[in-house]
Amino acid sequence: MPPERPNATDAPGELAKRISEALLRERVVPRFMDSYVVENGRHALQVHASLYRDLLTLLQREALLALTVRALEIVCDEPQPVGKSKPRPMLRRDATAFRRKYLASLARQQGWTAGDTLDFQRDLQIYQELLARAAAKGRPRKPFGWRARQRRGALANRLKWRTIRLSTVAPFCWIPRSWRTRGWPQAAR
Repeated sequence: MPPERPNATDAPGELAKRISEALLRERVVPRFMDSYVVENGRHALQVHASLYRDLLTLLQREALLALTVRALEIVCDEPQPVGKSKPRPMLRRDATAFRRKYLASLARQQGWTAGDTLDFQRDLQIYQELLARAAAKGRPRKPFGWRARQRRGALANRLKWRTIRLSTVAPFCWIPRSWRTRGWPQAAR
């Protein structure tokens, strides 16, 4: 009997299940916490069992948030090939439906109340906005071509000539020491 493929309508549920299982199976958060304690000498973090469990739970939730943001970004925003056609990103309404089903499935698997689910959804939105803002700041604007470069060069020339004009009119004490010892700079010919 061939292995059963997951239904396309249950893709959000399958994704939520795999992410949750991977976090638990790989023990990413406990390993991180243990290495942090050893590397930074913060052994007091592991002394109180209840506080340590609370910290692990908090970090587990943050890791789940980070994985969810990245998974939704990959599934909804990046172009996906469909058959032989050109890869296209998911439509906005499909992405919204996928996100809604994913969050509902994740809430069921984690055993969250409605309040917990709303808190997670709000934090997820904050994460996505912060990452979008950071990505927008990461790309510096380039000049739009020849005209912008000319404008920038003209501004630099104006500032240079204004500085020279001010230095020739300024009192002798304002003239840079290098000009006093070597003489005035020669004009470009």
